Amino acid sequence: MMYAVILAGGKGERLWPATEERPKPFLPFGGRGRTLIRATYERVLPLVGEDRIYVVAGPSLTPRIKVELSLPPERLIVEPYGKNTAPAVGLAALILHSRDPQGVMAMLPADHRIEDEEAFRSALRAAERAAEEGYLVTLGIRPTYPATGYGYIEAGEELFRTEGNIVCRALRFVEKPDRKTAEEYLDRGNFFWNSGIFIWKLSRILEEIERHLPGLHRALGLLAERLGRGGWEEALKEAYGMAEETSIDYGVMERADRIATIPVSFGWSDLGDWHAIWEVSPKDPQGNAVHGARLIAQEAEENLVFSATGKRVALSGIRGLAVVDGPDALLVVPRGRAQEVRSLARSAAEGTPDWETLREHDTAGMAGVLEDFPRQCREAYSRGKEAELPGSLRGFSRILVV
Repeated sequence: MMYAVILAGGKGERLWPATEERPKPFLPFGGRGRTLIRATYERVLPLVGEDRIYVVAGPSLTPRIKVELSLPPERLIVEPYGKNTAPAVGLAALILHSRDPQGVMAMLPADHRIEDEEAFRSALRAAERAAEEGYLVTLGIRPTYPATGYGYIEAGEELFRTEGNIVCRALRFVEKPDRKTAEEYLDRGNFFWNSGIFIWKLSRILEEIERHLPGLHRALGLLAERLGRGGWEEALKEAYGMAEETSIDYGVMERADRIATIPVSFGWSDLGDWHAIWEVSPKDPQGNAVHGARLIAQEAEENLVFSATGKRVALSGIRGLAVVDGPDALLVVPRGRAQEVRSLARSAAEGTPDWETLREHDTAGMAGVLEDFPRQCREAYSRGKEAELPGSLRGFSRILVV
């Protein structure tokens, strides 16, 4: 019997500033107006039923999850704090194993987008069979371009076919490659993107944790003594202090034996930055993708516009930008440089002086607009006169232009 465990962690820093008050799983990019976590839940619901869907999250997210998914407390597994994915997987596996020692667990990130949901469920059914035969299984995404932002899985010989899927032996996991290596992987045809979706028997993953993560194993032993008894919260905090802070990929999957991968093509994206959001979004005839904003466009093409507040956003003479109106900050960045947003988010969180982060960038006619921009803003704020800020920038405490 399979259980779906949704991991609802991660800061979503590359989707800043939208994630300042709304963590990535709760952003409305799941398709058909759904949040990402709602889409993840509904995607697996026909396969396992609601009674076998669990969510692992930290205490700050649990109120949102209860509302978003109407999840009863017994199916919400609360970590005391995040220590990457290995402790989260171990905690969920321990709890589920106590209820069903023969069960199979599918580990699903809460913030992925998948277009062909039936193909996804078919792959999980195939993975369940492989897990029943003792394999630790990962879904490998067939690459569509030489990506340098994903880790890869090298597939070996075919093990068997089921549910229209090919189950292969996984030879090794490899780190994010450079461009030349990624092109070689694409040409060879047996390297697949690591989706971060894993399937295994509960007993098997607990055995591998014992073998490779001794601190986490000791922590789970402590928790096993408290299951169904008092003192759980105190034991949980103590246990997390023992556990290694590592991913399940590095801590177990890269070291274990009997690993299998299922190559899949079901329209997957981890929505890792604003460029990825643009790629999967519906677009107007000019290629602009709009979420939450009311767009006024004049000779503006292939832009991503997001507003958390429903603002009108006017664009003229620009191409290929991400314009993101967050709760307390405005971001403007070329989509091709969307990976840089993480460093901006960290600077903002650390309290970097606002105008020290401004720098000019000549992008499709923007240079003339930006030439006077920092000076105008500095002068307006130095005089304490917000009304003198350019245009619709009034009311923002932080404005970053890359």
